[in-house]
Amino acid sequence: MARVRALLRRDMRVRQPVLDCVELWLDPATGEVWVAERRVALPRKQLRLLEYMLRCRGEVVSQGQLLEYV
Repeated sequence: MARVRALLRRDMRVRQPVLDCVELWLDPATGEVWVAERRVALPRKQLRLLEYMLRCRGEVVSQGQLLEYV
């Protein structure tokens, strides 16, 4: 039951191929991050946090939601 509940809590939004915000681009499929046309290498956890925050842009996100996603 816990596994089913965890699956139901997952983010079921439609995935965009490339996430962007002003001069920042993230390609979740490849893990590439670009800021002002310069590639930035991020550790896996930071990449996942950035992806979640870009997907939830304009929403208030709790620490619990971030920890669950990562």
